[in-house]
Amino acid sequence: MRNSRGYIYLEMLAAFSVCCFIALSVLPILELVATERNNAMQRMKAHHLLYEKLQAYMEGESEAVDETFVANGMTYKMTWEPFLPSLPLSSDFSGMMRGCIEYKNYGERDEMICDAAKR
Repeated sequence: MRNSRGYIYLEMLAAFSVCCFIALSVLPILELVATERNNAMQRMKAHHLLYEKLQAYMEGESEAVDETFVANGMTYKMTWEPFLPSLPLSSDFSGMMRGCIEYKNYGERDEMICDAAKR
């Protein structure tokens, strides 16, 4: 292999192309993972806030009033409505209120989490 001028250059160019392809295919996956991790953290905080609001309602510390509040730099909207079960003969659910928290996740999509409580 005496006359191998340009062969190493071609090999390095191919290796660089493969490395660029791998890097460009992994970056969107990493971005998606980071976004989903942020959405999971925000969903967990929304569940926690909903639990606190329902707990306060059940203990009589607060009333079922619609409100908008900011927590952890995010805006949440709490709505209340009477809980209407799908089963017609379920008398255990009378007097229950359904509380829902609405918020926008990191992808600017609307999310809603609901649960019911009885005073």
